[in-house]
Amino acid sequence: MNEKIEDVQAGNNALNEMIDELLTTNVDLNDSNATLSGANEIMQKELEDLKADKENKSRQLEMLYAVIEDRLGLNVQAAYDEIGIRRAEARRMESQQRDAQEAADVAKDKGKGIATEEVLESSSQKKQ
Repeated sequence: MNEKIEDVQAGNNALNEMIDELLTTNVDLNDSNATLSGANEIMQKELEDLKADKENKSRQLEMLYAVIEDRLGLNVQAAYDEIGIRRAEARRMESQQRDAQEAADVAKDKGKGIATEEVLESSSQKKQ
């Protein structure tokens, strides 16, 4: 009977140790949860601040466009589109000029090759 009591007490002690470990783990997890909850609240506040700042900047930009369009009497979007078209045309012209120069260089190089061959042929004909 004493052996059974000792076995039950040993099992009880092992269970108490496991319970202590679980309680310690629970405390650690609660601390981590509290830390993460605090960090999450801070991030949520920063996100709300950024959204409010974005809306404010958007309103300011709309006001600026309205003033520019009214004072200068021009449509900003149309002017921006026109600038884009001019830039695209300039890039196209540069590309065409570059292609034309490359073609001229190739033709010039071919001309040199023909001239060199003619000179060589002339030299060989004179020797014969």
